Amino acid sequence: MVSSSWWLRLARSLRIWRLAIRLMAGLWWDGRRWSYPGGYSPEKRAGRQRRTAQWLTAEFLALGSAFIKLGQLLSARPDVLPADVVEELAHLQDQVPAFPFSVVQATLEAELGDRCAEIIDLEELPLGSASLAQVHRASLRSGRQVVFKVQRPGLERLFRLDLEVLQQVAAAVQRHPRWGQGRDWIGIAKECRRVLLRELDFRLEAEYAARFRQQFLDDPGIRIPAVIWELSSRRVLCLDYLPGIKITDRPALLAAGIDPLRLRHDGPDLRTAAQPHRPHGAGGGGPRCLGPGGGAAAGRCDRQRHRNRSGAPSGAADAQ
Repeated sequence: MVSSSWWLRLARSLRIWRLAIRLMAGLWWDGRRWSYPGGYSPEKRAGRQRRTAQWLTAEFLALGSAFIKLGQLLSARPDVLPADVVEELAHLQDQVPAFPFSVVQATLEAELGDRCAEIIDLEELPLGSASLAQVHRASLRSGRQVVFKVQRPGLERLFRLDLEVLQQVAAAVQRHPRWGQGRDWIGIAKECRRVLLRELDFRLEAEYAARFRQQFLDDPGIRIPAVIWELSSRRVLCLDYLPGIKITDRPALLAAGIDPLRLRHDGPDLRTAAQPHRPHGAGGGGPRCLGPGGGAAAGRCDRQRHRNRSGAPSGAADAQ
C-alpha cells in the first residue's frame, strides 16, 4: 500500500513542474509577435508581462515558504527573469500570512522546554510575519522586553522537497538549446538550496547578529538588539525588543523632530557595515530604524504597533 506521504510528495512535485512548464510556455508565447491580436506593440507585450508577473507572484505565495523565499532571492536577479517579473516578485516581501498562535506556543515549548517558564507574557498578535518565521513580543520574568522569532512549522521537510524538484527543473531548462545558453541554471539552483537551508538554522543568524552588535558597542548613536542565547535554538531566536521609526516613514520622523534630509547625509550606513557579518545571500535587513532621540537602530520596524519593532542584522522576521 502506497503511503499518504508518497502521494503528497508526488502531488507537490507535479504542482511545481506544472508551474515551471506554464511559466516557460508563457514567456515563449509572449515573445512571439504573431500571438498578439490586432498586431504587436511594446505596450501589449508589457501588459502581458505584468499579468504573468502577478500570476507568478500569486503562485509563489500559494506554494508557501520555500517559494516565497525563492521569489525574494530572484527579485534581486534581473539577469534571470524579465524586469516586470522581478519587480513584482519584490512584493513577496510584504505579503506573507501569519500562522496560528497555537503553533507558535507549541514550537516554543518543543524548542525551549522548561526554559519557557521564563516567559510570562507572549503577545498573540505578531509584530511581523515573513517567509521563514514570524515575530512575537514577550516579557520575561526578569522584566526584560524581548521578541521571539519563531520558525514556520514543517519548514525543513518542505524546503528539501521543493528544492529537490527545483534542481530537476533547472537541469531540464539547462538542456534547452536556447534557454540554457549563457546561464548556469543548475548553479543557480544549487546556490539557492545552499542559502535557503542555511537560513533554517537560527543559531547561525544569532551568531551574525551578535557579531554585528559587537561592532557598534562603543558607538552611543547606534543600538543593536542583543541575543538572549538561553532562549534561542535552531528554530527560535530571542532578541531584545528595540522600538524605532522606520527610516522611510517621513511623517513619523518629522513628528519625532528628526530631519530626514540631514539623516540621509549624516546617518550611519548600517547596511554596508552589516555585509561582512551576514551569511552570503541572506535576506536584507530592510530599512534602518531610528530609536528614541534619533539614534540609529538596526532592523525592521513594525507598521502595526506605532511603527515600532525589534530587529536584527538579517531582519527579525526575515528571509527572511
